[in-house]
Amino acid sequence: MEGTDKLRNYIDRNINEETRKTTHQWLQSLSDNELENLLAVGWGETPAPMPAEAATMLDTQLKNIGIPVTAPRPFRVLRLVRRMVAAACIILLTGLFFLQKRKSTVPVPAPPTQLANTSMHARKVTLPDGSLVWLSPGAALTVPANYNTGRRDITISGEGYFEVAPHTTPFRVFAGGLEAHVLGTHFNVEAYPGEKATTIALTAGSVAIRIRRDSSLVLKPGFKLISRPATQQVTVRPFVKEREIDWKKGAFVLDDVPLDAVFSRLEYRYHKKVVVNANLSGKARFTGTFNNTNLPDMLTNMAFVYGFKWQVTNDTLFIH
Repeated sequence: MEGTDKLRNYIDRNINEETRKTTHQWLQSLSDNELENLLAVGWGETPAPMPAEAATMLDTQLKNIGIPVTAPRPFRVLRLVRRMVAAACIILLTGLFFLQKRKSTVPVPAPPTQLANTSMHARKVTLPDGSLVWLSPGAALTVPANYNTGRRDITISGEGYFEVAPHTTPFRVFAGGLEAHVLGTHFNVEAYPGEKATTIALTAGSVAIRIRRDSSLVLKPGFKLISRPATQQVTVRPFVKEREIDWKKGAFVLDDVPLDAVFSRLEYRYHKKVVVNANLSGKARFTGTFNNTNLPDMLTNMAFVYGFKWQVTNDTLFIH
């Protein structure tokens, strides 16, 4: 099909949808000069006479919108219509061209960086601003691409100890429904997936914690905030600083942790699936620091306190 016929059929809609899409793509590929030349071809032809009744009605409509009636009617109408069509086509295709260009030049935001600790030991991470974060086994940080370029926002899952570099830009940590704002301080965060509580323990400096949209508080060194979103309970109590961060040195530290959460943390640390086949009390909680992190020794200690039996088979830990 010749270019002129393709354009005419496209304008008159004398083609099926598939051909129309193909023609539309072809028109978009033309340069401005090619499109102008295509629209000019065959427009000097003398059109067939217009019926008298239709001509009279058209004259009236043209006068009403301020267009003078001077040229012979068929030529005048055809020239007017074709100019309107040409202008519409040029505007449409030019608009589509710039829209496509705009889409292709709009920068795509860079994805955030995921920093995960897949080992069985604490991992130290240095952020772009010099802040230090120790991640417990199974913990992960999400650091946006624009970190330290106007804001310092990060999200943590699991447990992490922060030593925030002083800076005029506030440092914000999002964890388990809590939002901590600091400028330069040291604190520990526990936000394990699946656990009912999120904890922030401050060892130095100060931190403002937003608990809900309309509620926040300032934590002092040596105090720990425990938030339970499901029941909207918030508790602040003192803690022993040295014991809180012993896990950085490799210890397994538990401070009033529910027994089911203890087993979950063992999964993260030792990369084993835990299957519990015992009716353990849901109120049972465990506090202790294991400097000897040999798994059998730890399980033997816990089993003595809570009266359960355990067995490790390959990569699965069974609690009976």
